[in-house]
Parts: sequence; structure tokens; C-alpha cells
Amino acid sequence: MNKMTNTFIFFILVVTLCSCDERKFDRDGWINDDPVDYSNRRSMVNDILHNKILDNKEISQVTDLLGKPEWVDTAKSGVVIKMYYIVQLSYGYDIDPKFSKLLELEIDNGKIKNVKIVMGIDRRSYIEKIFTNYKIVS
Repeated sequence: MNKMTNTFIFFILVVTLCSCDERKFDRDGWINDDPVDYSNRRSMVNDILHNKILDNKEISQVTDLLGKPEWVDTAKSGVVIKMYYIVQLSYGYDIDPKFSKLLELEIDNGKIKNVKIVMGIDRRSYIEKIFTNYKIVS
């Protein structure tokens, strides 16, 4: 086989094994996701954003859907102004994450005003990025 054929076969193999598995939001899948890789959350976050599932919902409605947030920001008055849910955490060989992706919910008057993805500085190697951004189909 020539080099072009080998490259094509390799490309098809990689595309077959790797999946950008997007799926519809599912409450149980989100809440009970495996914290090792958060593969359910990563595949559902686009549905949350594109279909505006959380827009104008009250905090209690959001916690019913997504569960308790990992972090909450409050104003000096104690009013919740932002809530954060982990979408992806990638660790290296130590306890500090090399990459984080969070779902940030901005709150105004007790309702969701804005929903967006917030990403931390990416300190993963090229190979780590490949294997932590795609779910291997089994």
C-alpha cells in the first residue's frame, strides 16, 4: 500500500474510534455522571446552550434539573449571582487540574440571565487533548 492509502485508513480508523458524542439533555445522566471524565455532561452541554434549557429559570428549577452546583458566587448581601457546574476536568500526574470547562450561570433577581461555558487555561499536551476531548466508543 502506498503512503496515501495508509494515511486514509488511519484517518478513517481515528474517526471511527473517536466520537464527539452529542446528546440531548437528560437530568439523570447529568446528575449521575461519572466524575472521572464527565462524558455525559460534555455531550449534553451543547443541548443546554443551543436550546436555552435554563434561560429564565429560577434557581430552584435549575437545581432540580442539574443538582447542586459545584461553586456559587454571592454578592456582599449574600444573594447568589453566579453558579458553576463542572463539564470537564482533566488531570495530569498531580492533584491540580490541567484543564477545566465549567457551565457558568449568571443570575439576576433569582432567575438565570445568561448561560455560557468558561474554560480554564489549557496545560494539557497535544496527546492529552486528543484523549480527553473525545470519548472512545466501546
